[in-house]
Amino acid sequence: MMFKILVCKCLFLIGSCSTKPFDSITQFAQKTYTKPAAWHQQKIKSVHDIFHNRFENFLVLFLNSCKTINTVDQLAQAIMTLSLIKQHYPKVFERYELGQLLTECFKQAVTFKPLQSMTLFELQPYFDFWYFAQSCYKNSYLALDADLLKIIFSQSRFKTITDPITALVGLNYLIILKTCNVQRYKKYKRHIPLLAKLIEKDPVAKGYLLVCQLFYEKQQVNNNNYLQNLKKYCLTTSLEELPIDLIAQLYACYKLADGLETDSAKNLVTILGKHAPGNFQEICAYTLAAC
Repeated sequence: MMFKILVCKCLFLIGSCSTKPFDSITQFAQKTYTKPAAWHQQKIKSVHDIFHNRFENFLVLFLNSCKTINTVDQLAQAIMTLSLIKQHYPKVFERYELGQLLTECFKQAVTFKPLQSMTLFELQPYFDFWYFAQSCYKNSYLALDADLLKIIFSQSRFKTITDPITALVGLNYLIILKTCNVQRYKKYKRHIPLLAKLIEKDPVAKGYLLVCQLFYEKQQVNNNNYLQNLKKYCLTTSLEELPIDLIAQLYACYKLADGLETDSAKNLVTILGKHAPGNFQEICAYTLAAC
């Protein structure tokens, strides 16, 4: 209860007229975050000891970090984190009254428009805006228009993709289309075999694809099959070499698929216990993993 009061004090909106993008978001979280003393050096007793008991620390860090949101990419990461908490941990979302912050983030998202000249990577925030507005609120007001989609999924553009990470981005867009515009998905899904083949070449891309499948397709995923694929990936991949935000997201996937008691999940949390989140992407990943 005390922490709920603290968070409520951290989340307040100063006026409705912002003179700069992100101003109304950056004024929500006013408390300075202080890291818990050497939490990552404490003896690991269980996955719950490492993350669940420290969720409030990560949440305050996340809220405090919202003060420095200054790019459309960071805005999309904040929306994804809050939306996934709302979808999969609704009691947590309500307890800490995160709805106002998510609403404000979506208000900011409306002010940004994608351009036809953008690269696949530059378009990623706009696909996330569209997907989470649709999945959280059944609202398509952030949908990408048909002309832009035609350019994004043109045969000529996809033929130029040669690296696994770009292929991952393209495939993730198709996964989003399956939820947001199934007719368009059916039209462009012919690109999937080429993209999947490229992704298989890179362990980092394969890991992020597993994350995307659960974050964006949870209702369509069979937990048992998914867990088998996730465990196979973790057993055949050098986990220590993966980006720490991916480690946190993979752990979050184990939680969502009810697989925390597996050895692979414990290996992931052991790695996370050696690090503290640094950049905004890592902070978002840790917050979701600890939820």
